[in-house]
Amino acid sequence: MEPVNEGESDGSTTLDPSMFPANISSCNPGMLMNLLEPVQLLFNTPQLVPVVQNVVTTCSLGVPLDLPHIAVSACNTEYNYKQRPYTMKLRLRAPRITCVLAKCGRMTTSGAKTISDSRLGTQKCTRILQHLGYAVKIADFRVINMVALIDLKFSIQLQELHRQNSSLSSYETERFPAVFFKLDSPKLVTMVFSSGRVMLTGGKSHEDLAAGARRMAALCEPLRPRYDLDPDGDPVSTTPAPGFDISGGMEAPPLLGLYQPEPAGLA
Repeated sequence: MEPVNEGESDGSTTLDPSMFPANISSCNPGMLMNLLEPVQLLFNTPQLVPVVQNVVTTCSLGVPLDLPHIAVSACNTEYNYKQRPYTMKLRLRAPRITCVLAKCGRMTTSGAKTISDSRLGTQKCTRILQHLGYAVKIADFRVINMVALIDLKFSIQLQELHRQNSSLSSYETERFPAVFFKLDSPKLVTMVFSSGRVMLTGGKSHEDLAAGARRMAALCEPLRPRYDLDPDGDPVSTTPAPGFDISGGMEAPPLLGLYQPEPAGLA
């Protein structure tokens, strides 16, 4: 790394020691929040770049396959002729994917993190079949599903999210701890968890996943916890409670555990 001359800047941000108080115990809480605001933005910024977890592809091999012969001749195979007589599994180690072979001559791969790894696994499986005497050839290779994950970096009230988007979502807390969204453009099915993580399924390309991530971030943004400072400089939450309209449209739910005086005349 080349040294930086005086008067020149290397593009990095330097902190002035005079910004921080000498005794942090005597510092106003409001001043601390202003000092930590850049750090909070760094760790609370939503990660809208989808992290792909699984890529599912399919292709045609062109010839029918003898599944019992492949099961006894190749390694790392799984074939149950009683339960699934028309399909079998062939697993690869590098890349770590699973190939599902159909008797009609189609192959489906899953488990890859990228499209290139899925294509490489398809080529390796095809080469194995060629060594076994099958004149297979890859045709009609396409992506049928991509599963990705994003982190919004804040907790989400699922009941309130479902109430605000009841026409797009479904939520059954007894069956699954997430809110399901079915998007039309792009055509995706998403699952929103209370931790702030969102799973995207059904995408055909990275552009579909990116568009779905932006759409879900826009739907969840009104539920982001917000804080303000009171006159004493202490942080106060300004996030409304579930079912409470801050504009005054609904009354706030009664606080449980507090003494409620009996109405007059019932003594």
